[in-house]
Amino acid sequence: MALLSLADVLIDFGKRDEPKVRAVDEFPAFERAQPVEAAETGDPAPDIDAIVAEAVAKAEAEFAARLEAEHEERLAAERESHAGEVEALNQRLGEELATRIEASFGATEGRLLDLTAEVMSRILGTILTEDLQQRSVEQLGNIIRTAIREAGTVRVKVRGPLSLYEPLTEKLGDLASMLEFSETSGLDLTVELDEGVYETRLAEWSKAAAEVLS
Repeated sequence: MALLSLADVLIDFGKRDEPKVRAVDEFPAFERAQPVEAAETGDPAPDIDAIVAEAVAKAEAEFAARLEAEHEERLAAERESHAGEVEALNQRLGEELATRIEASFGATEGRLLDLTAEVMSRILGTILTEDLQQRSVEQLGNIIRTAIREAGTVRVKVRGPLSLYEPLTEKLGDLASMLEFSETSGLDLTVELDEGVYETRLAEWSKAAAEVLS
């Protein structure tokens, strides 16, 4: 067996065969790579402008809806407030109207009572005055009749309103021809028989009755 030298054992230091370098022409020829075209897909590329427009339209619609809702809420609140104000106004006007009506009824009732009292006073005064006139005329007639028949008086002077003189002549009948009448604007008949003077005194009665009935 042949002996190996140390140089032969250590390949890093020993001689070794150089690799054979192949010529370029020895490599097989490669075809030139063709550029890779982007694979066509079925979905078209997204339209950015359309997406933005859609988002803007959606935002505007939401904003408009929110504004409309807020507007409706404000309108509802204003309607509610207005309804409350109208109700309060109607209540206040109703109370004022009731007060005025009550006051008007009270004033009307007072006027009616005064008017009724006045009318009743006039009616009652007229009735009492007429009755008193009749009795006064009757008494004067009796006085004149007695004076003519018993005292022999031939002329009797009478002064007063015609409204009382005519009933007196009716009471006296034929003796009325002996009366000398002078019409005046007073309420009383005054009769003069010789030295005696008689008067109905209706004016005093009317004044007293007016004071009592007023």
